[in-house]
Amino acid sequence: MKKRMTAGIILILMMAFCLPVTAKAASGSLQLSALSETVSKGSQVTVVCQVASTESFADVSFRLSYDDSILTFLSGGKKVSGGNGMLEIASTGNTVEVPKKTFSLQFKAKKKGTTIIRADGDISVTNASGEKFSMWSNQVAVSVVKKKKKTGNTEVQTTPKATNVPVVTAPPVKSKENRLKTLKLDAVSMTPEFSPEVTAYEAMVDANSDSLYYSYALQDEKARVSVRGGENLSEGNNDVSFVVTAEDGSVREYKVMVTKETKEETESREDEADTTQSVGFVVEQKGDKKIIKNSYEFEVANPDDLERVPEGYIQSSVVLSGVTLPAFTMEHDLDNNYLLLYLKPKGGDAVLYQYDRTEQTIQKYTGTMVERVNKGETADDSGSFPISTTVLMAVIIVLIVTVLSLLIAMLKMAMKRRDKKGKELDF
Repeated sequence: MKKRMTAGIILILMMAFCLPVTAKAASGSLQLSALSETVSKGSQVTVVCQVASTESFADVSFRLSYDDSILTFLSGGKKVSGGNGMLEIASTGNTVEVPKKTFSLQFKAKKKGTTIIRADGDISVTNASGEKFSMWSNQVAVSVVKKKKKTGNTEVQTTPKATNVPVVTAPPVKSKENRLKTLKLDAVSMTPEFSPEVTAYEAMVDANSDSLYYSYALQDEKARVSVRGGENLSEGNNDVSFVVTAEDGSVREYKVMVTKETKEETESREDEADTTQSVGFVVEQKGDKKIIKNSYEFEVANPDDLERVPEGYIQSSVVLSGVTLPAFTMEHDLDNNYLLLYLKPKGGDAVLYQYDRTEQTIQKYTGTMVERVNKGETADDSGSFPISTTVLMAVIIVLIVTVLSLLIAMLKMAMKRRDKKGKELDF
């Protein structure tokens, strides 16, 4: 009897520890953007890769693919390797966890055409404990166009009349144009706004930036640009210069005082931005398009294009910033805090996002728990039943009480047997 009870206790404890618990994985995104999505042949292209998550992480690695017949990879820092259409970005072995990492990649426009820069394979993001995050990414398109031919200064040549007087051709006049047309910096801020006539600027980069990434265009394609500084940035002030030399040799220098934040300054600024910046959305009407903007940009897609409406949802609408947008709400709970929006992220395909009315935030809709609850299901695809934390705690408490009751019963039986033996000996 005692052996059977012990075996039963062990079996109950094993069942308690084997109960399936559904854990939520941290989620994040890889957002790709180009400082200029349309560039002329021969110019530089800067692509910014920002990895951000709802929880801090330590290590990140991913691959990017692109058409190397259109773009030639130039540089991207120590964390970037590869080329010929495939780049490996890896920041591993870190001990400090951060909520965001930014990588900037420099390309040169090689020939006319359009290339899509996208993540190739899994995006690996882990915290210090080795837990892997759930990640998604957009893609960015870069178009290379032909150089524009000059028409303003083109001289119209006519056929000279026959004459016995020799014609002396004047030597060509070299251009004095030594101005930049545009200058864009991958920085937190740049002041004042760029103007070809202004040659002094101030910029600020965060503590994670080791180099200053930039792109520019020349007023005269015959001019040359040399960059001084911008590598191995140290905390505090760093001098960077863009020296433009015209065809005739005249020089113009654009000076940028780059201030690199300390780690504490970056964290403080980002924390302040999180608390002061509205988490809500700004909705803009651009022609027939409705655009939702916060830290990202989404176009509201036509809900009629959705192949399948999730089980338990019906089409309705929601008002954001005074603009009525199509939405999907729970069929039996129209006032539920969560509803679905059919959105198209910049450079990506239209998918469903879950909108939180209270927090005014959205996240990519996975279609798991809510849809199953609406369908009245209790088990997931694997056959295990997801159990809430409250239910799990109640089961554990019941098991503990059962085990304690069995132990008390066993102790009472043992005491009775001892008393019985004692009486037999006294007899």
